Amino acid sequence: MSFGYSVTDFIRTIELVRELRSRFIDAPEQYAEIGKGLRNLCIVLEDIQSVLPTRALTQKQKENLSSVTEGCVSVLQALRSKLGQYHEIDPDIQDGKSQSFVLQIQKAWKRIKWDPKDVEELRSRVVFSVSLLTQFHSQLLHRHSVEQMISIKDGVDQLHQSQADSRDRKTLEEILQWLTDLEYSDKQNDFYSRRQEGTGQWLLDAPEFCTWVNKSNQTLFCPGIPGAGKTIMTSIVIRHLEDTFGHDADIGISYIYLNYNRQNEQLPINLLASLLRQLGQAREVLLPGIKELFERHRPKNTRPLLSEIMGVFSLVAKQYSRLFVVVDAIDEYDNSYGNRSLFLSSIFQLQKQANANLFVTSRHIPDIQIEFDRHGSSNLGIHAADQDIERYVVGHMFQLPSFVKASDSLQRDIVAQIMGTVDGMFLLAQLHLQSLVGKRSPKALRIALERLPKGSNAYDSAYDMAMERIQGQVIDARDLALQALAWVTFAKRPLSPLELQHALAVEEETTEFDEDNISTLHDILSVCVGLLTVDEGATNIRLVHYTTQDYLQRTIMNWVPDIHVTITRICLTYLSFDVFAEGDPERLIIDGNHAFFHYAADLWGCHAMEAMPAVTDIILQFSKLHRSVAIVHRRFSGKVCYYFTDMSKEHERMSSWGGPLAMHLIAHFDLAMMIRPLVNQGIAADSGDYRGRTPLSYAASNGNEAVIKALLKYGVEVDSMDLYGLSPLAHAILSRRVGIVRLLLDGGAGIEYGDKYAAQPLAVAIEVQSKEILTLLLDRGAEVNAWITDTEETPYRLNRPHERRPPLKMPRAARTYDMYSPGLLCMYNPRQAPLSQASCLGHEAITRLLLDRGAEIDHRDTHNQSPLSHASFRGHESTVRLLLDRGAEVDTLDFCGCTPLIHALTGGHEAIALLLLDQGANAHFKDKRGRNLIFYATTIGSVTLTQRLMDQGVDVFAKDNTNRTPFFHAVSSGNVTLTKLLMTRGVEISGKDAAGRTPLFHAAFTGNLNLVKLLLPMASTDLLTQTICGRSPLSIAALGGHSDTVALLLLKKREQDGHQQADELIGVSYDSYRWGKCGQNSLMLTLIPVLKKSAENANL
Repeated sequence: MSFGYSVTDFIRTIELVRELRSRFIDAPEQYAEIGKGLRNLCIVLEDIQSVLPTRALTQKQKENLSSVTEGCVSVLQALRSKLGQYHEIDPDIQDGKSQSFVLQIQKAWKRIKWDPKDVEELRSRVVFSVSLLTQFHSQLLHRHSVEQMISIKDGVDQLHQSQADSRDRKTLEEILQWLTDLEYSDKQNDFYSRRQEGTGQWLLDAPEFCTWVNKSNQTLFCPGIPGAGKTIMTSIVIRHLEDTFGHDADIGISYIYLNYNRQNEQLPINLLASLLRQLGQAREVLLPGIKELFERHRPKNTRPLLSEIMGVFSLVAKQYSRLFVVVDAIDEYDNSYGNRSLFLSSIFQLQKQANANLFVTSRHIPDIQIEFDRHGSSNLGIHAADQDIERYVVGHMFQLPSFVKASDSLQRDIVAQIMGTVDGMFLLAQLHLQSLVGKRSPKALRIALERLPKGSNAYDSAYDMAMERIQGQVIDARDLALQALAWVTFAKRPLSPLELQHALAVEEETTEFDEDNISTLHDILSVCVGLLTVDEGATNIRLVHYTTQDYLQRTIMNWVPDIHVTITRICLTYLSFDVFAEGDPERLIIDGNHAFFHYAADLWGCHAMEAMPAVTDIILQFSKLHRSVAIVHRRFSGKVCYYFTDMSKEHERMSSWGGPLAMHLIAHFDLAMMIRPLVNQGIAADSGDYRGRTPLSYAASNGNEAVIKALLKYGVEVDSMDLYGLSPLAHAILSRRVGIVRLLLDGGAGIEYGDKYAAQPLAVAIEVQSKEILTLLLDRGAEVNAWITDTEETPYRLNRPHERRPPLKMPRAARTYDMYSPGLLCMYNPRQAPLSQASCLGHEAITRLLLDRGAEIDHRDTHNQSPLSHASFRGHESTVRLLLDRGAEVDTLDFCGCTPLIHALTGGHEAIALLLLDQGANAHFKDKRGRNLIFYATTIGSVTLTQRLMDQGVDVFAKDNTNRTPFFHAVSSGNVTLTKLLMTRGVEISGKDAAGRTPLFHAAFTGNLNLVKLLLPMASTDLLTQTICGRSPLSIAALGGHSDTVALLLLKKREQDGHQQADELIGVSYDSYRWGKCGQNSLMLTLIPVLKKSAENANL
């Protein structure tokens, strides 16, 4: 019978084993071993049978199974042939029910006379078959396990990659949000959605525009009269660029929509940051410079300078082959403080650096036109083309009464009349069409058409007509429209539709908000006859055009006098509602209620400033509601104080605070006229809040000079300290308010404080890099060499981990400290003089100023470190050069026994180290750990420094206190070139340090495959030789998940021990991994593909 690898043949084999096994059930002892072998054979065959349907065997495995099965069948047939001579022991010929059956079998076995050698041979053959099949079964299970593990690993890898991608996206979003929250995509979508299909095609077809699109480094300046549709045209240009180039990741597109009503946001640095943010978002990865900018400023709670944004913008722009920048309404950018000129000069500079294309719209303003003419820009005037006007009017004819739709001639007359009056002003067409809404007959509509204004006063005339329509409405509709227009016109920031609805629904002299008094958004927009509009997404409600704002600012007082008095009273009434005193307003807002709270709490005082003294009474009434006042105070108190310690305690103090805080609100909003009435009401002028801050502190932060003068007249403590060690003077310095600093000094503020928990004014001035304030303090007598920071961890210091310095990026080896580690003292707060602090922070200009004012150049801090040591460790090269030029000692020793050169090397700053060597630093210096400079040069992987030091005769064979040579550090740095350089000098390759680690161990730990390949041929130690911690090169590579390194080490192990069996090789791998497997099972997944590959190499 022929047996092979098939399901049928395998089943026959199992049946044959079962048959023979049944015959040996009652066999005598000498034959029992064969019966046990048959039993084991049956079990393993059945095990294989259960596994086979779930496995896809390789051709080699099929051949192996066929061979083993044939051998198994061969022994079974021989055994069957032997037993065939004795029919009486065949159970198939018996009825199986006779009670004498067992006795008959036993008697039959006694008559069998087999040669013991034959019995042993048959037993051995059965056992051998069991062994082979068991091994095959194990291989099947192992292969399946490997495949499962690989599958799991793939899944885990995908999960990890997904998590990593998610983390990267989250990090990107966090950094870009930190960069600026100015974002214009919603406006782009809103403006583009308002255009009529086909509008602006004339602009896209214009030769000037085509040239601008097709050539690099082009500027297209597009002036136009007010209401010409410049913003809509800008949105069409942006969409055209996105449709044309949006698929190309190498082409960047960024844009800005300027707004007359958002001057506070439109600082040059914010606008450039917004352009930068858009370029960062487009790539969905962190582009060069952005992350570094974030890491430089975020830990210090500082903001980038304009020059820094410009520098990063240039770096990012280089990542794009082409760059388009679009700016709408540059004329709406106020130039009172030179912001517009600064922005334009910055944009022009960036355009030159990045070969960017610049598209800008504006009204006809001579100063702006001159700027672009000087820049060599092309001009293309924007106007409302007749075909665009016609499209708009026809497209919005549905807004008119139904009788218009029924009359083609009337529709033609409407189009012709509007086109004949707008004179290129798109907005005027919109206003004219809106003025026809609501006409009750064709005659009334034709009369209105004849009255449509035109000419130079067309806008004012159109707005006058709109206001006449509002006045002609029923009283409730008229009042709603006038209040809505007044609120939107004079609001201190854009309102959301819901905020406006709630503001209009507030009823004075009530204690709760009545939702039944809310008007629908549709009704509000309807009664305003087209003068109000809502941005797409319902984020903001606004006037239709800046000309509308200009008109209403001039005229609305005719219909709504004392608007700021009204707004102030509405805000304070709202804030006085019982619900805010009883619960958490933030929770109420999250739940969807009381949407007006943020505006009322943040800005009521701004309106009150313009309403005084008419609102004195309601402010006094509100001041008596301590709980409500405390909630409003909470809105700004957290924004002004930049430093926090234990936030749980902070929240606890804030929640339990019961003292009066009305004076703090008055100080914050600069309502100096309210100080006397509040004092007369019994509210102290000098009380602290839950952070210990006084009203004077808030006035100093906000630059409210009138309040400060009034408070000083009441004798308040000018040097009061809050819980963070900050005085009013310190808060003024943090806010860079030079005038307020001078006023407080004139009022008796101290320049130096004896309290160790106090933030010294000089220290704060150095931190904010204010030369003007620093000069003022020194002129007023501040000591230039005084201790200004303390070793004690004050609350002020705790808010800036590691003394307000950027995070260090040092080599791994340099981050393991002992008591003599260089840089260890630099990482913690020493007691410093001003020059050390400035050097530590890298403020070159401040350092220069202090030196000019007599600062001691080698002044030591409490760690005996000089300013040069701090600047060297932090990598501030320009500051190092300045100190050296002024004569700083180059080889000063600190308490760790380290010089500035060692600190530079520890920080990883090769350029500074070379500079110090050029200035005469001792190249042969050795620290308290027995390390010379080559140790540090190899640690940071510097080939240049290492070569120079060796050329100067520094000992490359030196050993430190841990028995390591520089070669260990070279390997740990991962620098193959440096490692080879040292090997050419004959360094010891297989030496061990005090922990029993070899250079190969360090290479395996880093997973640097090239280094492992370099060291492996010369490694004299066994790959499983353990350190004093029980680790070997193989185990440490496995723990780190360095699969390529593990594979390489396994092959080397095979060479060392000869060609082992594959299962032994895998055993070695598992044994080497065993200690790490217990703690980090997931890392085993990285080893499985290596084991699989090794198994295949071993011919599994």
